[in-house]
Amino acid sequence: MNINYKKMDKINIACISEEIAQKNIAGNNIRLIKLLQYFPLGFDFTIFSIKNKKQGSFNTSKFQNVKVFPIDNLLYHKTKTFFQIRNFVKKILWYFINYYSTLDFLWAFKACKEIILKKDNFNFVFLQIPSLTNIIYGRYIKKRVNMPIIFDLRDDLINFRNRFGIRILENWMMKYGSLIVCVTNGSKEKLEQKYPQYKGKLAYIPNGYDPNDFQIPQYTSTSIKRISNIVYTGALYESRLRVIEKLFQVLATMQNKDNNLANKINFIFYTSNKTLDKLIESFGLIDIVKRDNIINNDSDYFSVLQGADYLLSLNMETPYSIPGKLYEYLAVNPNVIHIDNNKITEEVLQYFPQSQLILIDNIHDLINVFKRIIACPQVEHNPVILPYEYVKKFSRENIAKKYANLLTKTFLEKNCV
Repeated sequence: MNINYKKMDKINIACISEEIAQKNIAGNNIRLIKLLQYFPLGFDFTIFSIKNKKQGSFNTSKFQNVKVFPIDNLLYHKTKTFFQIRNFVKKILWYFINYYSTLDFLWAFKACKEIILKKDNFNFVFLQIPSLTNIIYGRYIKKRVNMPIIFDLRDDLINFRNRFGIRILENWMMKYGSLIVCVTNGSKEKLEQKYPQYKGKLAYIPNGYDPNDFQIPQYTSTSIKRISNIVYTGALYESRLRVIEKLFQVLATMQNKDNNLANKINFIFYTSNKTLDKLIESFGLIDIVKRDNIINNDSDYFSVLQGADYLLSLNMETPYSIPGKLYEYLAVNPNVIHIDNNKITEEVLQYFPQSQLILIDNIHDLINVFKRIIACPQVEHNPVILPYEYVKKFSRENIAKKYANLLTKTFLEKNCV
């Protein structure tokens, strides 16, 4: 669909997002940030967000089409601080729905009222899932004014299936959303099966990577190394820690058979989760596995990825989600070992034959991979040449173009143009 956006009237989009106030764009808000960065001219975004005095205002200077409407709420900040200090309250809220989303109520309804008041200024309301309460805000707006609601399902509600109230929220999302955009084909297909009456609302636009975030080094290294370094970066949730326990069982078994294993293979986990330290000690892997602080600087992060011999990616119990960092891993250093209990990541890994998907129950496959790494420690660090189909499908700029085409098509249909 080739569209001349310059000849169109502007499409105005309202968005509610606390995360736009955060300075770190390496986490949940990276998808929204990149959409804002690469959306073509002809789309204007107004972001309703909590005013964050500590972080400072969101810098809109590099975005030609973004305005921020800050909402101040002292009670929100004080309550958030209280819950962070008293962790048990946070855990109770997390069990029922989602800790951060629960606190959003304190400011987000004001954002909803502003959007309703300015309804004639907007063509769409854009809400990302999770935060789970964005579904409630979308329903609240839709029942008061007939505005098209876009639910961008950057993470699957299906993955929260055991939490209280999720089925109700999922039903509301499908009923009140005009567009539900999934980031994996598996997610879209599952929702089509569950809600065949809303099949026409569903679309697939994946997550991806931005080549402008990093530089591919122009070098080739063929030196033979004795030790292979395997690197993991990012958060370690409870489900991923269960994967690591199985991984450590394999390493402990291998170490019992080879006292020199520490001189052949090393693991470095860049994460803030100190539970890992206890696991390392309990499995007797202090010489093989190290934990370092999480990397906050983007250039340091990509340097670490590029310098690793292999990158470790983990997933568990999220059958329709692909870890966001996997796209960057593959673009920077496709020597990726991905451990999972589902095959959803084949959607991405298929473009890189040097990457490896290991199902967690196939322990022998994991052992064989490590044996091959130990037997052949030479890794060539060549400049990465990305497959054309991977770039076409997963580069952030192309993703934004697909999104713009989808919204334009929806806009023209709604307005019978």
